[in-house]
Amino acid sequence: MEQLLYSAIDFAPTLGILLSIGALAGLIGGMFGIGGGVVIVPILYYISDKVGFVPAYEMQTIMATSLGTIIFTGIGSLKTHILHKEISWEAMKKLAPLMFFGAVLGAYLNSLFSARSITVLFAIFCLGLGVKMLTKVKAKKAEALPNKHFLHAVATLIGIFSALMGIGGGTMSVPFLRAYGFPMKISIGTSSILASVIAVSGTLCYIIAGWDKAGLDYHYLGYVNWLALLCIVPTVMLFAPVGAWLARLMSDLVLARAFAAFLILNATKMLWNIFG
Repeated sequence: MEQLLYSAIDFAPTLGILLSIGALAGLIGGMFGIGGGVVIVPILYYISDKVGFVPAYEMQTIMATSLGTIIFTGIGSLKTHILHKEISWEAMKKLAPLMFFGAVLGAYLNSLFSARSITVLFAIFCLGLGVKMLTKVKAKKAEALPNKHFLHAVATLIGIFSALMGIGGGTMSVPFLRAYGFPMKISIGTSSILASVIAVSGTLCYIIAGWDKAGLDYHYLGYVNWLALLCIVPTVMLFAPVGAWLARLMSDLVLARAFAAFLILNATKMLWNIFG
């Protein structure tokens, strides 16, 4: 009993960090329609030794755990977006199956690429999107998705890249929807649900891929660290609707610029961490 008490006391600071990760990821995810992986992945990496991530599979377990939490970010903000009619079900119908398929590919391709190369590519992509959104925030007037072949290619690539990075893909799907005439709030609402679709697919694949890996103890379900997941999810669910509510207080123009600034700051930080 005494040993259990000491273990609980030792884990308390880590628990506080995990709960804070969930709060921040839920808030940003609900506000910008992203899953929150851009917050979850780097922080889990920094505290990986405290949480108990296995060094041999560090990046796979971090990506898998991040995707597991993202499932709940979209669920947490779903009610708010439905209530205010901020989801394009037509776009959902066309994009979700392809993103689901792309995430399956991305989860299995993860082991073929280094974490550094994936991070650099993602950061450059986000930086370019952010600059473009800041310099040209007006979207087309009509809501019209591109031709079928281009749409299929983009949706599949978003799914692949999201699963590779352990994110929900909102950093890509929001600007994509915005570019084709969808208002910012509808782009965010639709993207938040698409992020959960990607996360379900990617998480299941990471569970299957890591099921029989040596060295993954009872804290793991495949590559997913379920203990960390359980600590993050409650605050994700609590703060995701708060983020969705905050988004409603902003105009489309302000929200687009805030999202662009978020992309640029996040990309700059990732590149600094690698090359700084």
